[in-house]
Amino acid sequence: MGKLYNRRPDVVGFVNGIPLVFFELKAHHTDLRHAFDNNLSDYKDTIPEILHCNAFIILSNGADSRVGTLTSPYKFFMEWKRIEEDDEGVVSLDTLLRGTCAPHRLLDLVENFLLFDGEGSEVTKIMAKNHQFIGVNKVIDRSAHIEALKGKLGVFWHTQGSGKSYSMVFLCQKILRKLGGSYTFLLVVDRTELENQLYDTFSSVGAVTEDNVRAKSRDHLRDLLTENHRYVFTLIHKFSIDPKKETDYPLITDRPNIIVISDEAHRTQGGAFAGNMRFKGIPNASYLGFTGTPIIKNELELTRNIFGEYVSVYDFKRAIVDGATLPLRYLNRGEKLGIENPDLDERMSDIIDDAELNDDQRRKLEREFKRDYPILTSERRLDAIARDLVWHFNDRGYQGKAMFVALDKPTAVRMYDLVMKYWPEYVAELKQRIADADDQQEELKLKHHLKRVEATEVCVVVSPEQNEVRKFAELGLDIEPHRKKMVERDLETEFKDDDNPFRLVIVCAMWITGFDVPSVSTVYLDKPIKGHTLMQTITRANRVYDDEKENGLIVDYGNVYKQLEKAYSVYGEGGDRGKHKNGDEEVRPVEKLVAMADELADAILTVRQFLQNAAFDLDKLLLAGTAMERLSQLKQATNAVCLNATTRTQFEVAARDVFRKYKALYPEPEVKPFVQAFNAIEAIYQQLNQKTKLADISDVIRRLQQEVDISVNVRDNEIRDNDFVDLSRLDFDKLRSAFAKSKQKNAVVFDLQAAIQKKLEQMVQQNPLRLEFYEKYKAIITEYNQGKDIQAVQKAFDDLNDFMQNGLIPETERAIREGLDEETLAIFDLLKKPELTGAEEQKVKEVAKTTLATLKAEKLKIERWRESTQVAAQVKTLIDHSLQWLPQETYPDEEVDMKSLLVYQHIYANYQGAGESRYGHF
Repeated sequence: MGKLYNRRPDVVGFVNGIPLVFFELKAHHTDLRHAFDNNLSDYKDTIPEILHCNAFIILSNGADSRVGTLTSPYKFFMEWKRIEEDDEGVVSLDTLLRGTCAPHRLLDLVENFLLFDGEGSEVTKIMAKNHQFIGVNKVIDRSAHIEALKGKLGVFWHTQGSGKSYSMVFLCQKILRKLGGSYTFLLVVDRTELENQLYDTFSSVGAVTEDNVRAKSRDHLRDLLTENHRYVFTLIHKFSIDPKKETDYPLITDRPNIIVISDEAHRTQGGAFAGNMRFKGIPNASYLGFTGTPIIKNELELTRNIFGEYVSVYDFKRAIVDGATLPLRYLNRGEKLGIENPDLDERMSDIIDDAELNDDQRRKLEREFKRDYPILTSERRLDAIARDLVWHFNDRGYQGKAMFVALDKPTAVRMYDLVMKYWPEYVAELKQRIADADDQQEELKLKHHLKRVEATEVCVVVSPEQNEVRKFAELGLDIEPHRKKMVERDLETEFKDDDNPFRLVIVCAMWITGFDVPSVSTVYLDKPIKGHTLMQTITRANRVYDDEKENGLIVDYGNVYKQLEKAYSVYGEGGDRGKHKNGDEEVRPVEKLVAMADELADAILTVRQFLQNAAFDLDKLLLAGTAMERLSQLKQATNAVCLNATTRTQFEVAARDVFRKYKALYPEPEVKPFVQAFNAIEAIYQQLNQKTKLADISDVIRRLQQEVDISVNVRDNEIRDNDFVDLSRLDFDKLRSAFAKSKQKNAVVFDLQAAIQKKLEQMVQQNPLRLEFYEKYKAIITEYNQGKDIQAVQKAFDDLNDFMQNGLIPETERAIREGLDEETLAIFDLLKKPELTGAEEQKVKEVAKTTLATLKAEKLKIERWRESTQVAAQVKTLIDHSLQWLPQETYPDEEVDMKSLLVYQHIYANYQGAGESRYGHF
């Protein structure tokens, strides 16, 4: 009985007279949605009192059964398919009843697996999903014997989008209630956005009630851990030493009742900061690793050594089958590159994944100095992608919101500029479609779409860095308006707001992990990433959102499909769950660790002997007594290693072998004898890259950008841009001398290679008929890309050096010999024929001069002439008329038409309008 209405519910479950469970049952032929829309909504209005103490609600028609809470929309009423984690999974009312209403499970759910998120009228009641309930309880069962586990609580792998943050809350709160012991939970992450997400989740559900439990600094972290707090949140990087005050990390506390929960556990737990935490800062703590992705094979031993075996697994495919996440679909819209480079994605992603740096530092340290960078950031390539992005995003049947993942910060800003260049074109096309519509309903539909397109906002979200205004300006980019948006507005909240017109975000590293926006339906990928980073990125689109969202879409522009297939297979299938069974007894492969210790010793010996052969004694660094002496020894070590590029590469290969073996063995006790040697080798390795990290790379980027238009072409546009270069400034003899004398030969090779590439590229750009230069360059690049070591770089240097000196320099003098400038020579080369007489050749030169002069005097001064169909047609007509003066006997009409098209394509590609061209201003 309600205050005004009487209703008779189907079933109500009482516990000690309290109505905790509410059932709405329908006939098997009735859509279960009706139970929610028609019946449950009516009960909320008419007899709300029956729901005041409700724990959860069950809807069933016999064939389909779901459970949710009072505030759950229908899309979040979930199936309950398993009693145990390894069960196959059956959708049935029997399974749901046994899984939720068996007395011990019902009381467990009520006490430990219900949360209230938000405040006021925005409160949402959250109930653990089937996999969360099972997974958390498996950890609880394991934790009951925490002392016997020697600090290893296991790895909790639940796929991205399955609610790991809430699982952490359920787990921590239940441990506090059931195990006692005044536990402190230290939640450790490696990225600020993940820390923000976790802290916000714990705070919004009331688990965290203190304000000052996020470590602001290394000292603040140490203070928090010595105090009595239930929860402490920190970045792993705060477990660093203060080099001005200490040489070793101190003991913070030897309390055994600290549980460290590491999110995305396998990413950072083998590094120096994690070593400080485990071995020195809090040596008696227990560790639980949370991850949304499976542990890759080369990380398996390290992760197992730190956290133990998998304690709960809920993989990608199971989440899709259960409806906890949506399936992902893949679409390859990437343009084909002119130079085939099948290893590009693997090599570029290796740089990103292997470096123990954040994404911004990785880009500066490694990727921007690779030959592939100008290929991926080609102006023509990005322009083609931007246009496709604008059309694809706006034309999707189910649009939702979208994320474009760019290679780096400058590329993100460039993509924004290009998207904004094409957005008005799409609007104009849409308006034309409206004007041409012959159906009123179609016209209204297009008008509604036009209103949405015009209101849609595109924003760039990238992390700040020092001197970014100057650095972006040197690249011809303006970061300030984007930074102003990021500072003055809450873009994260706006993007998460379904009704906010901010619908497309361009990122490079931010928001691709630890960022949940269910309305995101599309992720556009133009960044060579792999493994867990790729897995996390693609799952931005797999969240359940509304009834129309069928799947998430991954649009590939960056040739990451091979990595995506690998990631999908590991992510979806579950892979090796880290279990090694002997009958019913789980066996840890301890016997392998001894062999790994021997392998690590051998690897360190190899590095030691290598350094000895390079005239450096590693013991001098190990025994350095002061910071100044250590710095001096590091400098000597790097100088010894860098006598030439080959020695540097050999050292880096050997050092990385040490790092891999050390991390695989870490943190077992067998690793301790090698810690000092490992730290010394790591210090040399990092010192090798210190110069690069500190260097201003803006000028290098600008120079490298020029390579792209000759080395890469989109499939549907083979036109290459032209540019002028004076090769007389390049003294090859001096360059050879500098290379021979330098002690830092790797840097010399790279800088010279970059300079030669630019000169070569500009030479070919000046004249599209210099195909022999392009073909030879392509052969050199192909050979270089197939190389396995630094010798390929050396050979490429030699080949290009000889080629420039013996081939391109004479070519640069040809314009003078012909009595032409470079831009007129390009047109002359397009027009001339082998069999011309001297008089005919002179006539062709005059036509070339006249044609170019006429165009530059008139149409090419019009701003953005290429975007006007009328002006472009006039340019073509002028060219046609000018070429009528070619020698009639030698040039038949059909050939004149062909030459006219070639000249028009050349003009179109190289003269932007308003007196601007790739040859300079006129």
